Amino acid sequence: MLRLILFVLLSIVYAREDTGFGQFQIFGIGDNSMSSRLKVLKGGCIAAKRGAVFNYFTEGVVTLFGTGEYLAIDEHGYLVTGEEYHPGFLVSGERGPGDQRFLTYCKEKMFKVCPNQRIGFDVNCENGKRVFILYSDFNEYR
Repeated sequence: MLRLILFVLLSIVYAREDTGFGQFQIFGIGDNSMSSRLKVLKGGCIAAKRGAVFNYFTEGVVTLFGTGEYLAIDEHGYLVTGEEYHPGFLVSGERGPGDQRFLTYCKEKMFKVCPNQRIGFDVNCENGKRVFILYSDFNEYR
């Protein structure tokens, strides 16, 4: 009986065009020198080799898979995760490098990676690098 329930649930998930589960890749603007993943470390979002899994909702929110914490922008402009609902994030239909879709915040798709690897939106960090954050949906790799 448990197998039947699991089969039905998985069938529903895989029948959807977009599962909403995936990872974010960080891609440098103007050159291809930066290619890393979005990782969560102690509530802050950083650029790293291995990334976290996120759940994207079309209502404009992104959550960290397994925790339910919301992706948010803190008072300094950095990407963080937290318990408060934080709308404004969308995965656009527009395709970027690697045929991946852009993550946008308040309709803007440009973010910045600071020298300490923290990722921000409209953040003022010296020698930061402008980047796009691209969404890779796990459903697209089946």
